[in-house]
Amino acid sequence: MRKTKILSKVSIDKENSIKLQFPFLQNIEESIDHGNMGRVGMLQKEIKMNRHKVVRLLSPVLLMSVFATAQAQSGGCVMTYSPRMGVETLDECAATVLATDTQQLTALGDIFLNRSSSRSDRQRAISYYTLAAQAGDAIAQVKLGRVLKEENAPSEIWLPWIEKSVMAGNRDALEMLTSHGWLNVNNEDPNDRANKQFYLQTIIRLMAQRNFDDQSYCDLAIRIGYMYYHGIGTTENHRETIVWYERAGKRGVYKPRWSVIKMYQIGDGVPGNPRKAEQLLKLFLEDQKSFFVDHPAEYVNWLTSAANIGISSAAFRLANIYEKGTYGVTANSATAKRWRRQGQKIDE
Repeated sequence: MRKTKILSKVSIDKENSIKLQFPFLQNIEESIDHGNMGRVGMLQKEIKMNRHKVVRLLSPVLLMSVFATAQAQSGGCVMTYSPRMGVETLDECAATVLATDTQQLTALGDIFLNRSSSRSDRQRAISYYTLAAQAGDAIAQVKLGRVLKEENAPSEIWLPWIEKSVMAGNRDALEMLTSHGWLNVNNEDPNDRANKQFYLQTIIRLMAQRNFDDQSYCDLAIRIGYMYYHGIGTTENHRETIVWYERAGKRGVYKPRWSVIKMYQIGDGVPGNPRKAEQLLKLFLEDQKSFFVDHPAEYVNWLTSAANIGISSAAFRLANIYEKGTYGVTANSATAKRWRRQGQKIDE
């Protein structure tokens, strides 16, 4: 094992002189080398007790080097901190954490956030999360975004951190992005409308920049379509709704495809186009054929819904099903005749 050299920036003679006066430095090296991290946590206390003598011998830069070396070897004083060590020990430890040590910075944020004994603790948590987030730590980015959102910061302040974390592949950030807190349709507060607009722009941008798995892609595409449908963060635009629902449908989600069929059939926000609805229903039923083999009741339910909004082909399919008693239904000639008449009436 390579031996630790805490006083690596001084000459051998000076190093020996310092260690004669402060044997705990020798002990700390030995503790690190033997994996005794509990002893490392005492370094700050030892130096504090001998503060004046140490400062005369060690420059502030060298003193920082002592702490940095000990942390690099031990995994960091933050990782060994416990509340019983007290606030002063925590402050001394925090002062030695390097700006590039995102793991310890994030851990410091967690410590101060969990303390929550004062407003200043929360602000310090935000400051440590910010340092780690700025250094590119995806975990710190989502934690920072969450805390800032809890502080009621505007979305343009906290949401970019969530976006960065999502781009780095953080699942927690993606779950936060797809949470349902944004979908309060009746909230007409101007600030809330601005937040929702920024949110919509963010997820559209993410869809263009990152390849998501099918489920995540569909979740976001459906969210975008829903927001366009209800005019959340934008003006109502049902054509855009159809675009995004169809994209979700192509990735395997069938419910938005049904919404598109219904919109064309009844003219919901777009000119009614029954022929288009018929074509989309046929494609939908063909694509889901294997699913309906295992779930025959679902097939009957979808056909019933389609027939009830005026799609004649669905009514004729139901007539054949009830005539033959297939897909788990009991043969019933009267029901078969009723559906056939409804199909004929639609086509008249």
